[in-house]
Amino acid sequence: MRGGWFIFGLIAVEVASAAAPALPPKKELALNDGEFALSGYVPAAVAAIKIPVEDKINPSTFDAQKLQDTMALKIVTMLKSGKDLKSMLKNDPETIRAALVLDAIRTAGAENLDRLMAKHPKYPAFANWFVRQPELLTLYAGAGLVPTDTAEGWRVMADIWAREKNAKDFKDYYSLFTGIAACWAAGPQSKRLLYNETLPPGDNRSDPVWRYYFFKQSHQENRLHKNFMKLRPWEIRFVAGNSWDDESLFWLQRRVNLPPDAYSGACWAAKYLGTSILGATVQGPLYYIHAPAYMGEGQRTVTLGGVCGSLSHVGCHAAAGHGIPAYTVGQPGHCAYGFRTDRGRWEGGFGGPDGGPHNWLFPGVAPTMVRLMEEAFKDDQRVDRLVQLQALARADVPGAWKLLAESWPHNFYVQREVLAKLAERNPKQLVAYSFKLMKKLKGHGFACVELFKPHMSVVKSACAGEELAKWYFALHRAIADTPPSWACKDLPALLKEQFAGLDEALETRLLGGLFKLYLRAINDNAFGQILEWSIENYVAAGREAVFAAAFKKAAEGEVTEAADKDSALRTFNAAVLAAEKAGSAAAVAALSEIAAKKGLSNGYDPDRQLTLPSGMKLVSSKGLLTLSSTSRWDRPVDHRNVLRNAAGAFHTDSEAEPYALVKLAKNEPVSCLLIVKNSGFENRSRHLRVSRSVDGATFFKIAESEDTPNEWRIDFAEPVPAGWIKIEQLNGGKEVMHLRNILVFTKGGGE
Repeated sequence: MRGGWFIFGLIAVEVASAAAPALPPKKELALNDGEFALSGYVPAAVAAIKIPVEDKINPSTFDAQKLQDTMALKIVTMLKSGKDLKSMLKNDPETIRAALVLDAIRTAGAENLDRLMAKHPKYPAFANWFVRQPELLTLYAGAGLVPTDTAEGWRVMADIWAREKNAKDFKDYYSLFTGIAACWAAGPQSKRLLYNETLPPGDNRSDPVWRYYFFKQSHQENRLHKNFMKLRPWEIRFVAGNSWDDESLFWLQRRVNLPPDAYSGACWAAKYLGTSILGATVQGPLYYIHAPAYMGEGQRTVTLGGVCGSLSHVGCHAAAGHGIPAYTVGQPGHCAYGFRTDRGRWEGGFGGPDGGPHNWLFPGVAPTMVRLMEEAFKDDQRVDRLVQLQALARADVPGAWKLLAESWPHNFYVQREVLAKLAERNPKQLVAYSFKLMKKLKGHGFACVELFKPHMSVVKSACAGEELAKWYFALHRAIADTPPSWACKDLPALLKEQFAGLDEALETRLLGGLFKLYLRAINDNAFGQILEWSIENYVAAGREAVFAAAFKKAAEGEVTEAADKDSALRTFNAAVLAAEKAGSAAAVAALSEIAAKKGLSNGYDPDRQLTLPSGMKLVSSKGLLTLSSTSRWDRPVDHRNVLRNAAGAFHTDSEAEPYALVKLAKNEPVSCLLIVKNSGFENRSRHLRVSRSVDGATFFKIAESEDTPNEWRIDFAEPVPAGWIKIEQLNGGKEVMHLRNILVFTKGGGE
């Protein structure tokens, strides 16, 4: 094979020869100073992006610790002179600059900075310039996630500055400059980016200097989205902070060119391929064994194929390469990505991002943080003022923390600092403040959980009883108003901590209130989690009375139909199965009642009318149905109706001898049974055997039919005692079992 052309998705790409290709000759770089030419091969991306050589910089000094002390003293002096917060914010740019410098040094760490200064003359030279640039200090501090206890951000800025400082248009790219530095210094991607920076070209390298000039040059060549120059540092994170190699950004930018709003399809530039052309699976180490060494991850995936993670990275980096903010995100069973053509307009690619974009700017455990970020940073001028106020607050200017907390409720990190201070100084005040904060964070419930999780013990120490339950309920109200996400896993742990130590009366009231709240909430995922937790901790633990009482209270009044019936049905089906496994008829009844009100029950043959035995009392309606197995066709929400004169349904998996077991509320003298098949595929249940038991362990056959009618009525001359009725299917070979009703009667009128 000498190579060829294949069409993959949106673009034509050349498939490399199976034989090792001859490497292009090493190029002499006029503008690149040699750092990229360490290997024998210079990637096209490196040669195409022109990076100026660093200017010679004279030795200088920068004492971070000394400057920190000087700036702190300056602020103290201004306060002693009568300056207050209002006057500082209004007409005191020098004190604001002093606070910004102090904040920049404190967050990086003076010792870290002093070690950096000793490595090369460019670092103290840059630092002396940087601390005199209030605009840059403000941009860097407003990059969203503050680089803490690291000098990497300063180092990256200095590496770029040493080449760019004399450029006439440098100021135009300040957001790109500080945003890239923030990417390398903070966030879940930073460690990967720092590691990639140590790799040679052609080996998944990510270099911050290269990325700066890549985006600058691309902008000047009109290759980027029209909004690129409006992006602030917190947005640049989603453009320049993705972890695939530089070569991939360059390669995908040149080959995947779409209208800005069409990048949801950019992932299909690569072919979805679970097994390589050589037969290697994606789970093994040999999937890309035939890829030439010079290929970056983007070129390799588009040329040779990939699966979920690879394709989502292709889509993400194709968008980012055009200056469109984007990020990848894992979801159940696959990966996805989000991209953003304007502020607040996130769209999903490759199946994501599950209705509410995720993001790695804020903590990864809170998927809805991206919406919170959009709210916190939507007004550029206001953000600049708040960043300056933040610096004054950290410098302990009186009144600054209070004003900052009230003015920037959606800034996760500001609120985390505020709560930490309140927890240490005044727990009662923390409780009072948190009620206000939770109202302001309505719709951002998982951010609330993240904020308050470290302080739950403080809240418990500050209030108790009904007041504590009220605080818990306020937190859950914030969650209930939050769009759902599969990735929010914290609710069970939160419930465990909240309910620990409550007396039974209070926990019943709180649990009932939470059920009522979540039954009517937009967050079906959260309702599923609280339901699952309750089944496990009450029903399965032998406390089904608490669960049933709480759930019954929640069911009182109007219950609206589920907006997303598929999601709600999955939730209730799982809960019913868990309640059946735990042996709680009361829990099954409570769950089934709500499921019916939410429009989730339909059963087999809903219009069918049964002929019931006269003079008999139906005793199975308060019983419990369990099956030998379940299947994807099973409808546990209809199991209760199997035992009632209603449209019931169950469906086992394919088995040799599937069965259904009815546990009556108590041992009864059974006089009659009515077994009803559902319409369609009646022959599946042609051979049935019925047995009874009084202890649930030993069963006695009471009837058998090798050609069971659609409605099989079994009458007993004399009542037989039974607490359990078992129906087995004996067709021979594997088969599923599904019935509409199993009704058990005793002599006597009424139900």
